[in-house]
Amino acid sequence: MIDYNMILSSDLSQRGCDLKALYLNVLAWDYNDILEVIASVKKHKLLILGGDVYHFRKGKVSWTYDGWSYQGDDWKASVQKSLHYINDYHEMNGSRYLYSLVIASPRMTSLRFSKHDEISRRDKKRYGFSRDWSSVRDIGQTFLGQELTQIAYERVEERYLAVFRDVAKMMSLSEFHISFLEVISSEVLMTYPFLEEGHTLTLEEALSCIQLMLREKIWCKLINPHLEFHFGYDYYAYLYFDGDKERVKAIIKKHQLFWEDRESPYL
Repeated sequence: MIDYNMILSSDLSQRGCDLKALYLNVLAWDYNDILEVIASVKKHKLLILGGDVYHFRKGKVSWTYDGWSYQGDDWKASVQKSLHYINDYHEMNGSRYLYSLVIASPRMTSLRFSKHDEISRRDKKRYGFSRDWSSVRDIGQTFLGQELTQIAYERVEERYLAVFRDVAKMMSLSEFHISFLEVISSEVLMTYPFLEEGHTLTLEEALSCIQLMLREKIWCKLINPHLEFHFGYDYYAYLYFDGDKERVKAIIKKHQLFWEDRESPYL
């Protein structure tokens, strides 16, 4: 499910009513505000899987047990169904009601990509050749008969960055959020002040975060409702997205990297 902080202004989020009194970890809005929420959902092309209605009187919230649901992957249809239900409910019952939504990205795809050609790696293991490098810490060591230099490492690193840059541009995405941030090397905080949990990043700042991950200075998730990036062990990276899968594969191939249909372990 999508974090509202990723798609709503702080003011609109704060106008939402916390439903913890009903033991729910969700927000609900009055009629006018829920229309703004839905407008933001529509802007980000997200699915509304359904919602619930609550009675609100004298500062107290109670269940109405009314609600709606949507099954399918057409975000436009899901938005229209929600608007119809909420408008009809408001017209029939008045303004003393709050509405919550369940929102999600359209159907997502997970790909793992890396510099490792899996077929040749298996062959090398089978016939006893030495393994290829898998970490920035391997710089200076010899692999497959060649020393891994700083320059050689940076050439590969740039290809990883280029994949993310091209996929984001192909999907017209320009903002990402930092989530699950772990700072491994604290000196980076002086150089990169945007390294903060929940911070909104530009594409270029997101690329700096990926470089820091590849260099094992930090770990985090870079999240947009339509694209997520995770970095794993052995120089494997993961994309989780709702874009054109074949175009993403073509981008990975263009940058001389290899893709696999692998689910990210960090979702």
